[in-house]
Order: sequence, then structure tokens, then C-alpha cells
Amino acid sequence: MKSFVFCHDQRLADKSKLNNSLPNLQWVMLGNNKFTSGIIARKLKANIENHPYLVAYTGLFALVHNGYIEPDEQYAMLEYDVSVPNTFASVVNQHIAPQQIIGFIPYTIDHILFLGGTPLLYNSIMETYGIDCTKVVYDELAKGRRLWCATSNCVIKGSYIHDFVEWFDRLIPSFKRNPQAGHVPERSLRIFMALNNIEPLCISGLLKHEQRKSHGIEAAL
Repeated sequence: MKSFVFCHDQRLADKSKLNNSLPNLQWVMLGNNKFTSGIIARKLKANIENHPYLVAYTGLFALVHNGYIEPDEQYAMLEYDVSVPNTFASVVNQHIAPQQIIGFIPYTIDHILFLGGTPLLYNSIMETYGIDCTKVVYDELAKGRRLWCATSNCVIKGSYIHDFVEWFDRLIPSFKRNPQAGHVPERSLRIFMALNNIEPLCISGLLKHEQRKSHGIEAAL
């Protein structure tokens, strides 16, 4: 397993305890601040750092479109304001399975803040793909798949990252200038999982998300 952590502040990255607790860690630096190390997204050939409201997704875009993601590798994709124990990798490795994406903060897809947290989710997917997210949610509930792992922190196979980014990129034009755009990727991932019959799994208590909001986007939870 390899790890990427998305961050907007070099000082936070340098002093982070994640440097000692994540395997094969690389920092992905987003935005226009001064950076001295890590993968600096705005300097890569393919980047969308001119759309800051997309927050951590701009890092995911940069990694995929600049060749950092290997299809058969497992990746911990985390935000800078999380804390995990030194046993993070060993615990996660026990749960990795085919056709599955691992999250850490359990909510449910029928929670009011899943679809209700941002109308951009429903509208963009309907306009782009003609898919009714409400029906997707009801179909998942009928299958007994109620779990939604909130926030974008997850462990995910490289091939799924490629497929999700290709799918999500088509949605971006409809909300890229909207200040609430940052709430769409994490919810869209759960819709993508439903459409591709990918099981959600939550390892509760292993990761704590502090939501420091250095990017200036308010949480929708």
C-alpha cells in the first residue's frame, strides 16, 4: 500500500505526525502557497489548480493524469487534517478485498446530508449521465448497502481511482466555479461505487478527521 496526503500548507505537512505513521507516503501540495517539497500539483503538466473549490479532488486529478497511480496498487488517499495510529497499514491490510473500497467515518446514504448536503451532486449527475441519484440510493438500500463512508479519506485500488476520475471529470464543468463544489467528490464516489457494484467497508475508530479547513471550505456534515 502507498499513501498520498493532500495539503495546502507546507508547514502543516512538514510537522505532521502522518510522516511517521503512513507507509510509502507522498504529500500532494495543492493551491498557490509556497511549497518546498512534495508533489506540487500546479507544477504538473496536467492540473486543475485553477478550480480551487474542488479542493482535494484537484490532487486526485493530478495524480491520475500525470501517471502516479498504478492500477494494481492499493492507495491510502487522505487529507492532511487526519490522525492515524502507527498500526494503520497493518489493520487496513487485513481488510483489503476485491471489489471493495475502505472508508473510516460511517454515515448512511439515506442520511439527509448525503443527497441533501449539496444539490450539485444530484443535478450534475442527472445532467451529465441522466442518472437519478435518488433511485441509486433506493436501489442500494434494497440491496442492504446502506453504508456511506463520509469525507474523501479512503483506501482504494488504483484501477478504481482511474475509473472514478474518468467518470467524475465529466461532471466538473457544471459546478467547478461553485463554492460548494468540494462536497461533491466524496458523495460522488459513493454513487460511483453503487453504479459499479463496489462494496463499501468502514473501519471505524482507525482514523480521526479534525476538519481544520485550511482550504476555506466549510464542512457539510
